[in-house]
Order: sequence, then structure tokens, then C-alpha cells
Amino acid sequence: MKPLFPLDINIDRKALSPAWEQIAGRIRTMIREGDLRPGDRLPTDRELAGKLDMARGTIRRAYEQLQREQLIEMTQGRGSFVRHPVSSRHPGKDEQADVLVEDMISKLEMLRFSHEEIRQLLESKLHEREQVMKRLEIAVVDCNPESLAAYGRQLNLPSCIRLKHHLLEDLKGASKPCAALGDVDLVITTATHHHDLQRIIPELADRLCQVALAPTPRTIVELASLSAGQNAGVFCQSRRFQEIVCRALAELQVAGAPHPALLFAEEKNLADFLRNRKSLIVPPGFDPDFSPKRAGIIRDFTEKGGRLICFDYQVEKGSLLHIQERINSLLNAKISNEN
Repeated sequence: MKPLFPLDINIDRKALSPAWEQIAGRIRTMIREGDLRPGDRLPTDRELAGKLDMARGTIRRAYEQLQREQLIEMTQGRGSFVRHPVSSRHPGKDEQADVLVEDMISKLEMLRFSHEEIRQLLESKLHEREQVMKRLEIAVVDCNPESLAAYGRQLNLPSCIRLKHHLLEDLKGASKPCAALGDVDLVITTATHHHDLQRIIPELADRLCQVALAPTPRTIVELASLSAGQNAGVFCQSRRFQEIVCRALAELQVAGAPHPALLFAEEKNLADFLRNRKSLIVPPGFDPDFSPKRAGIIRDFTEKGGRLICFDYQVEKGSLLHIQERINSLLNAKISNEN
């Protein structure tokens, strides 16, 4: 056990997210990246409050949140420590929800709220939050339409939040790229395009949120199983997506020449394109039944032993958590401004 004090924590006092969320987020990242290990002691709330020049209650709230997430353990008289994982199985969202709801109900009961009052309070807060969500606009920006299509599934946003899709090249070519985005509250993009957006739309720099987007493990396994003899092709919407697929194949050291691509706009040539091919790489959300002609060609291809490989994406879990934290901060700020 080693004491870790002071922690490397910087508080942005101009940020929308409250200080306790920033503290919890930084410690959470340090635990997940291995900078804090099981058994490491955290500074006391008094020590950290003095270091960061803020109230002890702020530190305690951050620690309590981390304890609810089972990342740390707070013991009276001993201090706060990074927890040893009790099992390799991560609790599902239903289990996590049960813990959070039980904790909230218990605390409200201690404040002498009746169950009917708790029910009314929850309904009121949910209604208030839903109304604010309807006015929240989020934009996603990427260099190809295939990647943009993956964001909607991965982000799993409430349906009332408006999600806009923008191609990076369209914004670069716009005379007023900021106006093209509109009055969005948050702009989500990859680390690769983050610098481009900062350069062409500097006035939205504080609304940018960068995420890590990568092929799913299943996609990697299927691509790695390809060989030169399989003569794979790519069927997609954009040449940029073809480049991404070919780069992924090169990184996996898949043997064979660069794999040719057929664009959706050239679908009339699909039957000829598939002749003598063993595998076809398609983008996420690909619909083989888009048209009767496509359905027939794809069905004939697979019945003869052809293999469809979906090149799907996933947003890294840490990025999803960061996005949710940014959205929660935006919602809380909007609610506070209206009250």
C-alpha cells in the first residue's frame, strides 16, 4: 500500500461540470489507466480539500460517487482506498441502476420523504429533464458517412435529443462552417478530426468532445482471418471508407494486394464485382435487402459460399462515459438557468 498524495488533479473552475464530477472523473481515469492500483490510499477529504482549495464536502461527494461505482472503499478511521476487484464480471446496467435507486430512496427516506412524495419528485424531475433534452442539439462530425451511421447506435442517446450528422469535408468547404453546424450544444468527433475542427471553427472549441472510435473486436477477428486467396472486396458508400478498411487490413498484416471497392452508386455492377470473390466487406448498418436486385445478388453470393464481413465500429467505453458526463453537465446547466 502506498499513499498517493497529492493527486494530480486540476480543476477547471470555468467548466460546466461541477468540481466534484471533475475530481471523481480524474480519479476514475487514474484507476482505469493503472496510475492508481488496488490498495493505494487516497488523501483524506481534509488533505485534498486543502490542496485544491475547496470545501471538504465537495471532496467527500466525489469519493462517495466513486464508492457507489465500487472503485474505492471508504472506511471510518482508516481512510479511502482503491478497491480490489471482487470479480472479473462487470455488473450490468440493471444491477448498477438497482444500487443507485436503492441508495437514492434510502437517502430520501432518511430526509423523511414519504414514498408518494418520492414518486412525485421523480416524475417531476424526469418531466423537467425530458423537456430540456428536447432542446438539446448534438452534432457528430466525421470524414465518411459510414462512420457517421455508427454513432447513433453507439451513443445510445435518448430519442428526444436531436442528433445531427456532418461530414468534415462539407464543413471545410462551407463559407461559414459555424453557421452550417447551427446552434449546437456539443460537437462529437474523433481525436483525428478534433484539431481540424478547432482550426476551422475556433468559436466552438469549448463545445468539442473528442472520442475514440475503433473497429469492434469481432470486426478485427473477421478481418484477421482473411487471406490473399479469399480475394475480398469492399462495398461501401465512400472512397474514404475503403481507405479506412485497407488501413485496418494493413495494420493487421493481412496478406494480399489492396482490396478493390465498389460504391453503392455503382450497384448495377455488383454481380460482376462479386464474381470470383470469396468475401465482401460492408459498412455498419448495411442492408442486403435495400432493393430486390441487391437482395438477390447477395443471396446468390452467400449461397455459393461467399462471406459477408461487417466492418463495424465501437466508441471506447471511456469516451462514452465522457460524453454522458458532458451531456449531464449541459442538462444541469440548462435546468439551473431556467430555475
